[in-house]
Amino acid sequence: MPQPASRAIVVAWADGNLGPRVWLADLCLCVGVTAMALGWVSSTFTTAAYTANALFGLVAVLPQVIINYKNKSTGQLSF
Repeated sequence: MPQPASRAIVVAWADGNLGPRVWLADLCLCVGVTAMALGWVSSTFTTAAYTANALFGLVAVLPQVIINYKNKSTGQLSF
């Protein structure tokens, strides 16, 4: 749990957006993860939340994947 919380704070600080919204979102993240870890939140909801997170992650990168496919290139990335 400390890793995503600290990462969010560092990214916001580096971007110059370390304001109350970031601290509130970070607090909500910590409370939510703690509640899930302690079993205060049902396992069904926890599974649904992590599934939604995975789907949102895929949807977020889909436009870049399509662009890379159309260009037949990943730009400067090499594998």
